[in-house]
Amino acid sequence: NERLKIKSIKYNHKNLIKSLYNGKQISYKEILQQIQLFCTLFDSSTTDKIVIFSENRPEAIYALYSGWKNGSIVTFIDQMATPQEISHILDNCL
Repeated sequence: NERLKIKSIKYNHKNLIKSLYNGKQISYKEILQQIQLFCTLFDSSTTDKIVIFSENRPEAIYALYSGWKNGSIVTFIDQMATPQEISHILDNCL
C-alpha cells in the first residue's frame, strides 16, 4: 500500500491504470480512496483473518489491500475454485 501511495504521489494522481476488468481506467488516487473506504467496512480489532471469494476485479484488489492495511491475514480464493480446493485453502492457509 505504501508503494502504491508513493507511486500515486510521484505521478500526481494523473497516471491511470487500465483495468483488465471491463477496460475501465482507474487512477492511483481512486485506488487509494477505495482502499480507504474498504478499510471502514470491518473492525480491524476483531478481524485478523479474511477470505476473499471473487473473480479478478478491482473490488477484490481494494479488499486485499484494505485487509493488509488493517493488519489482517488475507487469503484470496478464485470464484472458480472447487469445493476441495476451497477446503484445502481454508484448512491450510489460515
